Amino acid sequence: MKPLDIGTSATIGALFRGPSKTRWADKAPSAIDKKPVEGPVRILRSGIEGDQQADPRVHGGPERALHHYPVQHYQTWRERFGDLATLRPGGVGENLSVDRFDETGVCIGDSFRIGTAIIQVSQGRVPCWKLVRHTGVDDMATAFLDTGHTGWYARVLEAGEARVGDPIELIDRTQTAWSVARVIRAYLDKKLDREHIEELATLPGLSTHWLESFRRRMLA
Repeated sequence: MKPLDIGTSATIGALFRGPSKTRWADKAPSAIDKKPVEGPVRILRSGIEGDQQADPRVHGGPERALHHYPVQHYQTWRERFGDLATLRPGGVGENLSVDRFDETGVCIGDSFRIGTAIIQVSQGRVPCWKLVRHTGVDDMATAFLDTGHTGWYARVLEAGEARVGDPIELIDRTQTAWSVARVIRAYLDKKLDREHIEELATLPGLSTHWLESFRRRMLA
């Protein structure tokens, strides 16, 4: 799929948020169990008002304020793993459920208007053990990465308000060479060539964490 055209829009299918809480006695707290929000919500620099992250070192923060997940991926998961209750929108801890967009058409640095807020795509998602525990699927994290069906994170450039049914429209972009899907593959590729590492180490819009990761690889 080619990168989306400026002005392309879709509809917000669902919005989710949730608190951090202890879910498994032998593990650290988690906020992956998000619940749908029906009415309008404020989109702050930190993400959806009222949403939490259990470990801010690896989740959330200004560059991972929102996690988007394409709703069509759930059909893939149900076909592969069965009709589990967790394999529905909201099942992988996302904040925003969207259709029409996916990792191949969305590029790092793309800016979207969502309701009255403006957000910018910052990186893909590399899941941790919590995804496996939450979904009950032992191979879920591996399948995420193997298929590239990871969704993506975004920072909030302008705070605002959004609700289910509002449009989400691509309004600006910094580049088209590096889709979310391509950057995820590069991030996981231990044999990535130096030319591409150098490109990614200065890629506009890429999260600071991933920029630093590529810069360390340049020095290795």
